[in-house]
Amino acid sequence: MGHIKRSALQESEVLIPPAGKMPELTAQMQPTMDEMVGLKVQARKLRELRDTLLPKLMSGEIDVSSVSAK
Repeated sequence: MGHIKRSALQESEVLIPPAGKMPELTAQMQPTMDEMVGLKVQARKLRELRDTLLPKLMSGEIDVSSVSAK
């Protein structure tokens, strides 16, 4: 993933909604933010599982030859 250049930031405009709209916007965005956090946690757990299982599978420490695929 690339980085934002300082010059691009200087040319950018940021729209700030009126304070009265913030609760409504927060309520609309919160489910998406919660899902993003959950997905990041899930991705971290999956990476940890991969990093734990892959070496054991490659070395034969864990045998999956008797496991059937569905």
